[in-house]
Amino acid sequence: MRGRDFIIITLFDTMNLSDTAAWAAEYGLNHPVIIDPLGEIAGRFEENQAVPSYTLILPGAEVAFRDHSIISVEDIEPYL
Repeated sequence: MRGRDFIIITLFDTMNLSDTAAWAAEYGLNHPVIIDPLGEIAGRFEENQAVPSYTLILPGAEVAFRDHSIISVEDIEPYL
């Protein structure tokens, strides 16, 4: 998917800043990690906030799919 406009964002609802930074460093993340303790951001796009999931949000905040446990290149490709 090189050369395509795409961004990954990770939301956490329970971690504090230092724990989140440590987790991101441990896994070598190089994308934004946002702390969302009240679920305000996730609540706009997710139906099931109780488990880790992936949601694909298109430009204009349109949700292509939500609450997937795994997203593959094949899932994303049609939207790029």
